[in-house]
Amino acid sequence: MYIFTGLRSRAILLPGLILAACSADRLEVDVSGLDPKLEIVHFEQKFYDTDMQEIGQSYEVWKDEFPILLSSVDSLPMLSSMREDTFFIGLYEDLKLNAALDAMWPEIEEGFRHLRYYYPDLSDTRIVTYISGIDFQYPILLVDSSIFVSSDMYLGERSPYYAALPEYMRFQFQANFLPSQLFEQIASHLSRVDYNDASLLNSMIAEGKKMYFVEAMLYGLPDSQI
Repeated sequence: MYIFTGLRSRAILLPGLILAACSADRLEVDVSGLDPKLEIVHFEQKFYDTDMQEIGQSYEVWKDEFPILLSSVDSLPMLSSMREDTFFIGLYEDLKLNAALDAMWPEIEEGFRHLRYYYPDLSDTRIVTYISGIDFQYPILLVDSSIFVSSDMYLGERSPYYAALPEYMRFQFQANFLPSQLFEQIASHLSRVDYNDASLLNSMIAEGKKMYFVEAMLYGLPDSQI
């Protein structure tokens, strides 16, 4: 179950855009009065800005608030060890200097207003950011009504933490790509794809749907970011 439960139909991607495509500017819609129904929680700030003396008390609270993030942490000593890990602390220190990432959240919030415009029946959404330890395979994960974003995967292509990765991969780890990557993941769950059809045409249509979705949610975003 994802944030997309409650949709009347999963067969058509962006049904509202079918009619919008006939207008002069098919994607320009007024979303100024819409509630994005979005909560953004920066878990890494809670975790690393909490004094070690208070970790024990916070641990009990976090287990209830972030059960998925702490599902593999089975003891307070394990959590304390993670809190003192110099590699993760270094990632957090670099993250605090990443003003480019901070600037993306208003853009993402605006994107969710567009999402509510086209899909008013979607559940409220919570985005939880955290430090993954350079999990480049899954920088964004959708689980139930939450979206988990690895903040340490958007430190910029020149970050020394990505030095061992190929250049084409490092290029993707720029903060200004987070909005489009996030909504592309949402599109993957909203659209219906016939996985029994392995043709090139079917793959092209599926990718085209995702790009069209991103363009609609992030209206006005340059093509270079989409």
